[in-house]
Amino acid sequence: MVERLLQKTTLSEYSKDEFTLLLDEIISAKGGDEYQEKLIKHFSKIISHPSGTDLIFWAPDDEANPAAIIKKIEEHCRENELASFKVSI
Repeated sequence: MVERLLQKTTLSEYSKDEFTLLLDEIISAKGGDEYQEKLIKHFSKIISHPSGTDLIFWAPDDEANPAAIIKKIEEHCRENELASFKVSI
């Protein structure tokens, strides 16, 4: 499932549920170093947030979860009139 997500090239191709899967995979540190590096590079490439991977690795404990990370990304996109997550129907 996650490998399929890595084929997406923009944030707007992701639903929040799909992005949560990606974040869960990164936060849980599943797979080896090469796999994690691929996930982290993909995350950095598709988000426009200036904090980048710090949203995951340097967030306060109460903000180091998929829901909080997604909220910050959405806020940044809204404030800067950028495309955000696709709407799930």
